[in-house]
Amino acid sequence: LRHKQRTRLVPQPRGMVLGLYAGLPDYDYGEELARIRATGATAVSLQAIYRMEHYHSTEIGRHPTSSPTEASLRRTFRQARGLGLRMMFFPTINLRDEAENATWWRGNIRPKDWDAWWEDYTAFNVALARIAGEEGVEWYSVGTEMASTHRFPDRWRRLCAEVRKVYPGKITYSVNFDSHDSFTFGDALDVIGMNTYD
Repeated sequence: LRHKQRTRLVPQPRGMVLGLYAGLPDYDYGEELARIRATGATAVSLQAIYRMEHYHSTEIGRHPTSSPTEASLRRTFRQARGLGLRMMFFPTINLRDEAENATWWRGNIRPKDWDAWWEDYTAFNVALARIAGEEGVEWYSVGTEMASTHRFPDRWRRLCAEVRKVYPGKITYSVNFDSHDSFTFGDALDVIGMNTYD
């Protein structure tokens, strides 16, 4: 009984999300991380924004102001680790014009060449996951709310397999609340996330 009580009383992670889109690619998030740690948080989800130019684009790239540089990303990971914060890295794809165009967003992209898009998106994830793994990030998100890509479950499985070659941590993906019925590649993940927007 005492053993079971000790097991139940293990503190669970308490965390916050920190968006790495301060408007300066080399921004130092050290102060923000310290404030998060001071709340008693033990974990942080670090979200960075990357982008496709249009819904039919086949390439994913850095946002000129909202994507951290590699140096900034590595510094942020090291600062969080130095504060004793467990980390998840959460790269997120936005479209360049989605603020002005309500029709298209990452949930319904339609690349003009799906094969080219998957090749680029896989390389994008492998590059970022390698950095995350080298810097001690515990969790990596391979995507979020990308419903129009769910019809390619084997592509997702191959992407996750490639990420696992360079990343020793755990992998997740966040399903949007309205597209869980089309999601069938959970077997490739360590945990399935869901964005419910209650």
